[in-house]
This record gives sequence, C-alpha cells and structure tokens, in this order.
Amino acid sequence: MNLRTYVLSIGLLILLCVAGGTNHMAAAQDMSPAPAGGNPNGASGGDRQSRVDHLYLKSYAAAKGDLSACAGDQDCLEQTDKVKSWLCVSSVCDGTDKSKEPLDCFTGAKNDFSDKTVQQQINSSLCSYMQSPSTMTRKGVLSHLGKGAGEDVLIEFGAYIMAIKSGSSTSCEEYIKDFLGNYGPNWNYRWFKALAGCRILAHERTPAQEEADFSSWFAAVQGSGKCSDILNTDMRNQCYNPGATSAIASYVQL
Repeated sequence: MNLRTYVLSIGLLILLCVAGGTNHMAAAQDMSPAPAGGNPNGASGGDRQSRVDHLYLKSYAAAKGDLSACAGDQDCLEQTDKVKSWLCVSSVCDGTDKSKEPLDCFTGAKNDFSDKTVQQQINSSLCSYMQSPSTMTRKGVLSHLGKGAGEDVLIEFGAYIMAIKSGSSTSCEEYIKDFLGNYGPNWNYRWFKALAGCRILAHERTPAQEEADFSSWFAAVQGSGKCSDILNTDMRNQCYNPGATSAIASYVQL
C-alpha cells in the first residue's frame, strides 16, 4: 500500500458535518437523539446493515492476524493492509524487524521519494513519530512529504499503534479526541469508526460488538431505535450528543 495513499491526502477523507456542542447527554436513558438530519422514514433496516458492513470493522481483527475475518472482501483487506503497513513501521522503528527501513513498509514509497537523502529524512521522522507521537514529531514527518500531506492520517494510524502497543484503547481514543476537539465539523463517521478500531485493536471489544452498537446508533438516528440500546458507554454518550450524532446522521443518509 502506497504511502501517498494514506499520508498525501488532500482532504477527501474528511467530509464536513454539522457543528455541535459537547456533553449534552439526555437525562432520560431511553430517550432517542434528535434526528440531526436523519429521516425516520428514510434508510431501511437493510440499508442500515449495509452502512454497518461498509465500516469494515472486521479489518481491525484481520490486521491483528485473522485475515479470515475479511472473508476475502477486497475492500476489507485493503483497509487491513493499511494498518499492517503502520504496524510494520512500528516494528522496524522499535528494532523488532531489522530487515527493512520504514519506507519499505509502503509499496512503491521509494519510487515516490527517490532521493536517498529524502528517504533517510522520512525514515528518521517516521521513527521519531512512532517512538513519541507528538505534534512536533508529526510536523517532522509532514515537512518531508511535501505539499498536501495529511496530518489526519498520521493521527489515525499513530493512534492505532498506541492501542496495539499498550493493549488499552484509552490513549488511542484520547489522541484522536485531542486532535479533533469538540464534536463538530472535524468529526465524521470515519473518526467514530477509528474510535471503534481503538477498542478492537486493544482487544477490549470485538468487531461484532462494535457493529451491533453502530447499528443501534444508526437506528436511533432513523427514529426506529434508542440510544440506550448501545452497550458501549462512550458511544452511547455520543449518541445523545447532537454534535456527534449529526456526523452519523449524514453517513446513514448517504
């Protein structure tokens, strides 16, 4: 998987959603959220399941070694490959894999960056980021990748590595939340999927459990379910939050 595919993004991965506030959890636990752009008479249960399927949450299980989780689905396997490429970078940088350099983890990357000096700079900056994923080390990577490099990609995959290394979703989720800030235009379904990825990669939840909660959230947005059906506490709170639910509503109604 080509490094530019992940990092040299030009904003197509971030679809703006309606801005909203934070911590507006409803007092009544069986209360559904405002549709926030959703249509109770819109997408059917079948369409809702299709949305769940196309989150490809099984790719996180596949990235940890269970390729059968993708059941041969090429889109799922492609997303798996992205996570595995960053796992490869982490292994190279921590010395577990001494057979390659970080750029070798991305197919074709050395063709994209043919200058040896630039390759060395990128390799060094990638390892600095893997070892200490801070704003400074992110900027260090981006400075060598050229115009249009996407910081969001480094955030997402850097967070995943945290979950895998620590065995806890906490640092992974907080890294994403600190970067995006309050629920609003910076948030969309991609990032809620990423939070689920944190939990799956940390072995705290299974893809099936996350899929069930997303299905319940989608149903609440459509008016056919309620937020209290969601088992994960953080996602349930997000469901009650109009600023978060607006992003999910836009995804369900695509």
